[in-house]
Amino acid sequence: MRIVKILGAVVAALVLLIVIAAVIVAALFDPNDYKGVATDAFESRTGRSLAIDQQLKLSFFPWLAVETGGITIGNAAGFGTAPDGSVRPFAAVAHAAARVKLLPLLDGRIEIGTVELDGLTLNLARDAELKGNWQDLLDTATSAPTGAPAPDRGSFALAGVKIRGSAIYWRENTNELRYTLTDLDFTTGEIGPGQPVDAELGFRFRDEASSLTATVKGSGTAQLEADGTVAAHGVEADVTVAPEGATARDVTLRLNNLAFDRAKETLSIEGLTTDGAGLHAAWTVDGTSLLSDPMLSGSTTVSQTRLADVLAALDMAPPDGVTATELGDVSVTARFAFRAEPQRVSVSGVEADLLGMRLTGEGTLSGSDELQGRLVIPEFATGKALQAVLRAAVPPTVDVSALEKLALATRFDANLTTGRAALRELKATVLGATLNAELEAIPGSGGNVFRGSIETSRFAPDAFAKAFAGLLPDKLAPSELGMMQLKTQFVFDSAADTVTASPFDAEIFGIKGNGRLEGRRVTRAASWTGQLEVAQFSPQALMKRFGLPPQPTSDPKALTRATVDTKFTVDASGGHFENIVLALDDSKITGDFTLEGFDNPKYLFKLAVDRVDADRYLPPPADEAKPGQATAGDIELPENNTMRLDGTMQVGNLGLAGLKFSNVSSRIVI
Repeated sequence: MRIVKILGAVVAALVLLIVIAAVIVAALFDPNDYKGVATDAFESRTGRSLAIDQQLKLSFFPWLAVETGGITIGNAAGFGTAPDGSVRPFAAVAHAAARVKLLPLLDGRIEIGTVELDGLTLNLARDAELKGNWQDLLDTATSAPTGAPAPDRGSFALAGVKIRGSAIYWRENTNELRYTLTDLDFTTGEIGPGQPVDAELGFRFRDEASSLTATVKGSGTAQLEADGTVAAHGVEADVTVAPEGATARDVTLRLNNLAFDRAKETLSIEGLTTDGAGLHAAWTVDGTSLLSDPMLSGSTTVSQTRLADVLAALDMAPPDGVTATELGDVSVTARFAFRAEPQRVSVSGVEADLLGMRLTGEGTLSGSDELQGRLVIPEFATGKALQAVLRAAVPPTVDVSALEKLALATRFDANLTTGRAALRELKATVLGATLNAELEAIPGSGGNVFRGSIETSRFAPDAFAKAFAGLLPDKLAPSELGMMQLKTQFVFDSAADTVTASPFDAEIFGIKGNGRLEGRRVTRAASWTGQLEVAQFSPQALMKRFGLPPQPTSDPKALTRATVDTKFTVDASGGHFENIVLALDDSKITGDFTLEGFDNPKYLFKLAVDRVDADRYLPPPADEAKPGQATAGDIELPENNTMRLDGTMQVGNLGLAGLKFSNVSSRIVI
């Protein structure tokens, strides 16, 4: 017992001695006299300047504590000079405080209290060769002085870290601000060698190139090893993402395990899930070269999720007349990759199922606004839900119920800043036609301008006539349209509501033609003008197509061969054709022709014929006529005749009733 008392007395004496020493040192020692020593030692060890503007405050018992502010650390060579000539430090701290317990030091233990940093500003930057302004500090930290004893990691303990009101700035090409983290708050629990650490983190992120912002608040448990390896688990975070000009969206993030190896600059994340906008997604994430040239890659899977729930989370109502059940589910799988410099985000292996269609493709976003990729949708039957979505996207004059089957394959590219977008090598099945096209949309002051080229297969008109019934003349039947085909280059100005197609090759009304076409008020009461050259066709067949009575002729070959070259104007009320050059059988006809109305039309004309044998076009002679058939001597029109004619005709050489006439002029009115 005596020895215990002696030891107790010795310890008490030592404690008393330490207290007395602390009081004396506090009274006689001014730590500010040694700031120069500290800054010189820092510069000697790191090659960086250190400045401490505020006074050092020192206390000794029971904590050896230091507190100060106005700390700045100089930047690496080649960094820190702003374009305006001002100097930007590598780091600055408005206030810092740290404490170490004295008594444990007697046993070789280091017990540090909570380290506090307020108003930390960290300026990270890389030059054009991707060298970071932190690299020299990392090299210094990992290179121990020769002969220095290895630290005893088992004797170290830290009560925690508090970083408040701080900011981190990331610049490329030395001065180009790319990313910012502001309102940064970071708090940890007790930190010891090899033991888990509870942490809370919050910050506001901004991508300066795209103006996208995100607010993050999270917590989790991490473990920091002596070699710089970090492991984390049980991480939960609430993220609010706000793209520029769009509504902010909330996302909840959870992950099971995270591993970061500082030496290898690698990252691995397992069991990551996100919930936001009605979607639950599972992710895998791997990172490489995180400190020198950050790159991330991984995959995501969205299991079957009700599309109605996604729309509700986005504050969007389902299309009119469509139930949640009819909307169905959405599911997505994809791989992704991200590289910081040059900035590049790519998505590949996309497979998505929604609205009754299966979509595959890939895409790449370069910089902050150049998007390009590929999209494939195999042929499928459109359902009520998709038709309702399309109905909201097209003019009301288009009947989307005619779109019974669709298929699409295309490359695409767009500039997200200017709004320009294009579809390249587009192949589609729509309205019963196979379509090949190149399409480009260019934003204008009052609306988009669409331009490109289209080439279709030859297709039946039924679905087309149904889809665009509101734009076609009244009572124009599909049978009158006939088989259709189109090849053209076009420009559609949505603001002016005009379209041009020049040149074009087309088949419609049973005839084939080429030329140019200009349309006005195309989404309302369309009016069309242009020039048309029609390949050889049969006028008899054309009249029959429009319900006109067949014209009896003595020569069965009459009215069976014609070509046309003309300028035209057509609208819902009729059509006007001028500068006509019509080769009819063996005659050449020039002049103007007007069609008034498509329902019981009236034909107005002023024509000149070089030569014609009229007997060929008259009914056959009585001895050749079939029973009940009109004959050449019968010039009266049948009682049920619907044709209305009013025009003048000039003939250079006329053959009639076996006689020859020259320079004949006549007016015809029926």
